[in-house]
Amino acid sequence: MAHIEERKIKSGSQYRLVESHRENGKVRHIRTYLGTKRPWPKSQGWKNLSQEQVQRAKRKAARRGVRPSPNPLLPEGKYAVIYADPPWRYDFAQVTDWSIEEHYETLTTEEIKHYKDQSGVPIQDIFADNALLFLWSPQPKLTDALQVIAAWGFRYITGAVWVKKRLGMGYWWMQKHELLLLAKKGEFPTPLTKNRFPSVIEAGWNGHSAKPAVVYKMIEKMCPPPVSHRQEERDYYIELFKRGHKRPFWAGFGYEYG
Repeated sequence: MAHIEERKIKSGSQYRLVESHRENGKVRHIRTYLGTKRPWPKSQGWKNLSQEQVQRAKRKAARRGVRPSPNPLLPEGKYAVIYADPPWRYDFAQVTDWSIEEHYETLTTEEIKHYKDQSGVPIQDIFADNALLFLWSPQPKLTDALQVIAAWGFRYITGAVWVKKRLGMGYWWMQKHELLLLAKKGEFPTPLTKNRFPSVIEAGWNGHSAKPAVVYKMIEKMCPPPVSHRQEERDYYIELFKRGHKRPFWAGFGYEYG
């Protein structure tokens, strides 16, 4: 038998997986810490867990165990071109396999808007006075994305759409596209006509949450780094909530960056 246990603390709640085993006539309880976020909505069941649910909870515990806490440090400096793919949290998922947290940690919209690293530095501190923001937004999170743009000190300008070659999930439309919003802070020159791209990006699907690699090249052509950055091999771009390895002239941060 197994169930999810919630323990109230001053700052919120802590969650544990409790597995009960009978040995020599006595019941032994094994508790596995799951963190301070609900492992999944309570409506999906926290009692009499199936073996699949137990393994799911243990995978979450393992992922949390190897990640820094609470938030990775932001890099030093100011950046003029920002590329962000926030780990949006959805309110619910009726199908277990669709749960975003099956793949990576998520943040609420408020946590994204007011993100601070573990030393207390707010995310807005690393944006230059004149900057561009390329922000990925799933269609259901469009309103939240516009809130993030405003909270980070930018104003929405325009956007592009990524048309995927794979049918995704959805409760109304089965999603086959994602939005790439463009926002501006202060003054930032528009790209030369020859460096502009169509607003529809057609690219294949390379795994959960992975974005088309061609977008890096598009951003670099639309917003080439100044000569001083190229000569000094200094970072000009920054990718927020990045997963993977460093790219030339790009800084980054994220749980799975480096």
